[in-house]
Amino acid sequence: MKTIPLQHIPTFHGLTMKDPYVFLFEFDVLCQGYDYTTDPQKLKLFPSTLKAAALRWFMGFNGGIINDWNQMKVDFLKKYHDYYTSRELKDEIFQMTTKPNETMEEYVECFQYNL
Repeated sequence: MKTIPLQHIPTFHGLTMKDPYVFLFEFDVLCQGYDYTTDPQKLKLFPSTLKAAALRWFMGFNGGIINDWNQMKVDFLKKYHDYYTSRELKDEIFQMTTKPNETMEEYVECFQYNL
């Protein structure tokens, strides 16, 4: 196991502009590159990647007892998937315009579908 330089460690703040899937991919690549391959190694490093709201969530997560990296990823994505997805949907909704020959009813139906 090698020491990881701080500037190589990705960070996640829990903001809507950061894709949690991309973050976990970057974290996994980092772990592989520095031979952090076991669950305890990954779980020990993971909190140092979290900042602000994401770190507060982690510190209150499951009473601080986490033993399985795959379960940690599932729980992390459960928490942050909707944050990121909702941002994408908001952007789509705000950019929606009526299409040529589209009725108002069709536009409203499409709008409501995206909510």
